[in-house]
Amino acid sequence: TLSASELGDADAPSPLAYDELRRKGRVDLVEGCMRHGGYIKVSKQLGLPLRLAAPPPAPPPSSFSEPEAPAVGLKLSGAARESRLQEDIAAGVAAPS
Repeated sequence: TLSASELGDADAPSPLAYDELRRKGRVDLVEGCMRHGGYIKVSKQLGLPLRLAAPPPAPPPSSFSEPEAPAVGLKLSGAARESRLQEDIAAGVAAPS
């Protein structure tokens, strides 16, 4: 039960808000409110104060760009690249620019 001062406190959450009821261990009342149209409707029908919080502000945009897509395929180690270049030179193929 709530005292008159708790009911009149503008900073207090709605008495039948689901989070408030769960915090006080009254899951049975959460389920009952849901069966009867939700805590907003039940609060209005019972004449209980209804305090709806504004949604939290959206997070600021991030300062970094989206990560680049990963390269597809295999990457050769430095030794493997040098080996391939040596093979190309021996075969007389021009090195890529």
